[in-house]
Amino acid sequence: MMSDNRKPKKQHRYVTAYEKIEEMIRSSSLSPGDKLPSESELAQQLNVSRGTLRQALSLLKEDGVIYNHQGKGSFLRCIIDKDDTGIEKVHNNPLKFVAATIEQTKLFMEYLPSSKKVMENLEMDEAALLAQFHVTYYVGEECVAYRLYFIPYEYLWESKVDLNDDEVLLDYISKYIDEHVVQSKMSFSCVEARQSVADRMGIPTGMPLLYFDERMRFSNGKVAVYAKAYYNPNYFSFHINRG
Repeated sequence: MMSDNRKPKKQHRYVTAYEKIEEMIRSSSLSPGDKLPSESELAQQLNVSRGTLRQALSLLKEDGVIYNHQGKGSFLRCIIDKDDTGIEKVHNNPLKFVAATIEQTKLFMEYLPSSKKVMENLEMDEAALLAQFHVTYYVGEECVAYRLYFIPYEYLWESKVDLNDDEVLLDYISKYIDEHVVQSKMSFSCVEARQSVADRMGIPTGMPLLYFDERMRFSNGKVAVYAKAYYNPNYFSFHINRG
């Protein structure tokens, strides 16, 4: 067992490694999304063990300085302006808080009656037809976010949007929210991926995710859209501004 007089010394090593990596990032030409040197290279440069280095990297990840891309290493996280608008702003797209560059977006749309809970959130009759938009976002081949929008089909029909063009539909969702939603109530929590979400994102069942649940309303008080979103916490860092 490690003696107590050695514990501060071990802690000092990984704190020092943390500070050295921070300084390396500041003095380098690395940009958000760039890959850091491998663990073996960093351990050699800093003259520390792999265990000490991993403790330092874990702290950097917790502090939002870096993120880990599974199987590829550590990357510099996007620097978020804390004075910028946070998720407290209605219509704000949480994807602005992603640490890496979203390289691909896929959309799948279907029409069908939904669950009792979804219809309760939309404050509609259970037999009403919905347009369900499944949107997945990728960094490389890894799905890092999945957003699900429920919009009453009648609203989609009235817009006369081209249903065969995914880019047009993605743009439609954004404009629909920006132009019609005046108030929103959002809740968020940490959840474990259930089977349907895991299948959609291509991740293991039970993987921890950040979950957002939101009801958006028209000026007349009716629900315009109900949305659910799941985010891989390795890639997202959200903030709320409090005045």
